[in-house]
Amino acid sequence: MADITNKEKEILRILFKKGALTPIELSVEQLEMPDKIGELIAKLEKKGYISKKSLKSGLEDEVITISEKGLRVLKE
Repeated sequence: MADITNKEKEILRILFKKGALTPIELSVEQLEMPDKIGELIAKLEKKGYISKKSLKSGLEDEVITISEKGLRVLKE
């Protein structure tokens, strides 16, 4: 079984359903403060369940996507 909390798994579910999102969009989806989502994103990225891609334009400078490893965790 994967080392993942329910809150982290919920973020993976959101990314699976909605596709790439910015940290602010994830905050809105989770009804969490951006700093809390930032902590969860960092943990998920460290575990290899998500990846971040930098953008060159707009207010948001990155989008978050679920990784292949993250998809496997959802299937467990």
